[in-house]
Amino acid sequence: MLSGTLYACSLYLEGIKRYSPLVTGAILLAMLGTMIPSALAASLLMTRLGRYKPWLFVGWVSTLLGTGLLCSVSLQSSTAGSIGKLIAVGAGHGVLLNSLLFAAQAVVPGKDVAYATAIYTTTRALGFTLGVVIEGTLLQNFITNRLADSDVAVAASIAENVTSYVAALQMNSPLPVQRRIVEEALIYGFRWVFIVLTIIGGAGLVCTVAIATRSMDRPLESNHRLEASRAQPQS
Repeated sequence: MLSGTLYACSLYLEGIKRYSPLVTGAILLAMLGTMIPSALAASLLMTRLGRYKPWLFVGWVSTLLGTGLLCSVSLQSSTAGSIGKLIAVGAGHGVLLNSLLFAAQAVVPGKDVAYATAIYTTTRALGFTLGVVIEGTLLQNFITNRLADSDVAVAASIAENVTSYVAALQMNSPLPVQRRIVEEALIYGFRWVFIVLTIIGGAGLVCTVAIATRSMDRPLESNHRLEASRAQPQS
């Protein structure tokens, strides 16, 4: 969800709002900059309280709230409103970042914590990559379907090269009528991408109910032990 949101928001800010890559990156810091403090706060509270499942719900609800609000994106959406939505998304993903890791470690025996951590990290990295691919493909399909009924003869070409066409929109290259049609098609695609992301987030929230609740306060189980130094103190 995180990578898909970043991908769609980047194209929206550059193609529809016509911001430069630098300004787009600065706006996206509203989401990325919120993730770090929320992840830190959640990890400290989970460690202190010894509970991780409530924070899973907090993370999913915040993520769903922000992503759901992004479904209302339009040509007239204000940048300030978009920043507020990105803050909610970033806070949710930040809480989920550590709470999911804590859950993965808590539900396995102590000796398997390292394996659970490795699998979680690998799966998250793989999901980040697949998120861009899947959301990019969905966006292309939605744009193609939207442009199919218009007079734009190069609908398929625009959808397949949406990132290149975003640069053309920034330079006002297309004719005004064609540009308006393409912008509306992009908005249509962005809305459906965010709807799909919201559905995925809803599935994650439902699956959270099935996650077992285990104690985080338990002894370390490991085959590795620290031995006291055998060196004799010098007289």
